[in-house]
Formats: sequence, structure tokens, C-alpha cells
Amino acid sequence: MLVLALFAGSCTNDYELPYNDYDSFTWWSSPKLVYNALVRPDASNNGAVAVGTYVAFQDLSKGDLSHEWSITSGNSFLTTTLSELETANYERFINPKLGLVTTDKLVYVLFQTAGVQQVKIKNTYSRKVIGAVEINGVWTAEAIVTITVTP
Repeated sequence: MLVLALFAGSCTNDYELPYNDYDSFTWWSSPKLVYNALVRPDASNNGAVAVGTYVAFQDLSKGDLSHEWSITSGNSFLTTTLSELETANYERFINPKLGLVTTDKLVYVLFQTAGVQQVKIKNTYSRKVIGAVEINGVWTAEAIVTITVTP
């Protein structure tokens, strides 16, 4: 009995999981033909969409110091007031204030030019995350999603 009491008394766990103390680099996109390249940040995540189609991208990263989406010329960011019920003339939702770069967490990219197009996400962190490189004391993680836009 004494051995059992000693064993039971020594099984306390003082370790607390750091549920809110971590940084991550991840994002989501629609449709499901584009995937998070967390393991291979330079991967060509080829998806295919038609000219005039938009794809939503959302940064789900945690602990980032800065965040940026950028797109190739010939494409546009749309306003976030876009409704899924809208099925034509997405050009009327183009946000002319954004240009080719935005720090918004949720973006809709309208693909207006046929060919291979890219959407890049770039975040900075005070601590290392998967896929990041240290530049002047700041960890930078970026990934490029490549999408083939058909006529």
C-alpha cells in the first residue's frame, strides 16, 4: 500500500500547454483546388480557373507582426462586400484603392488575365515558424500560390 501511495503522489503534472503561446503561418483558399503550401512554401500549387473567376484567400496565421497579400499585374482585389449570390460582372466589385498589394486578412482575387498567375502571402514574426527565414532579426515566411487561368 505504501508503494501505491508514493506512486500516486508523484504523478502530478506541473506542465501547462501553451495554447495561446505559439506562432503559425497558414492560410485558406477557395475553391479547394488551391492548398496551403506550409511544408513547401515555394511549391507551385497549381489550380485552374477561368478568366473572370475570383478566388477567396484568408490568412489564418497566428502571432504575425505584419502581413501582406500580393498579386500579379492584370488581376484585381475585390471588395469584401461581394456576395456569393453575385454570378456575373465581378469587375464592378474591384477595389481600386488596393492595387496589387494589401494587408487585409481576407481577400478576393479576380483573375482577369489568362496564363499562369500568382498570389503571394508574406508574413513576418518575432519567432521562428515553419518555412520562415530570419532577416535582420525578424522571421519572414512567404508562399506563392500558382493558378492557371484559362480563357
